[in-house]
Amino acid sequence: MISVIMAGLLAGTSVNAAQSGDGMDCKMIPQADGSGSTELCANAAQWESIRAQAGGDIANLRCLFVNKKGSSEPVRICGTQEKLQKQMGMDSAKDLSNISCRNVKEVGSRIPQRVCRTEKQWQEISRENEREVANDLRNRTGN
Repeated sequence: MISVIMAGLLAGTSVNAAQSGDGMDCKMIPQADGSGSTELCANAAQWESIRAQAGGDIANLRCLFVNKKGSSEPVRICGTQEKLQKQMGMDSAKDLSNISCRNVKEVGSRIPQRVCRTEKQWQEISRENEREVANDLRNRTGN
């Protein structure tokens, strides 16, 4: 069984996805970052709840894989574009297709985690990292 956290869409409840059996119905849901589709499985009652929260149409549903603090495994979050934008801390006017995901190693960790950010956020992170490296070099050389 794969546990899928539908954060934002199902307010933290989980959908246990099995194979197509066990009364589960699986659908391919587009990735919000445009990188393809992901399979989402739920039973009939869960699909009704998901459909209602997706504005009545499953076609409004999008999914992203994001890193969850304290976990080495990326977590799939699904919701309408507006709900995902809000969850990702984005302005509603921004487009989720602007998000790119990268494997990033945290300091002290050997296992890279999947991190999704907007291009602007990646640029800010890069500038911050460059400043930290420059400061570290100055501190080591005494300049």
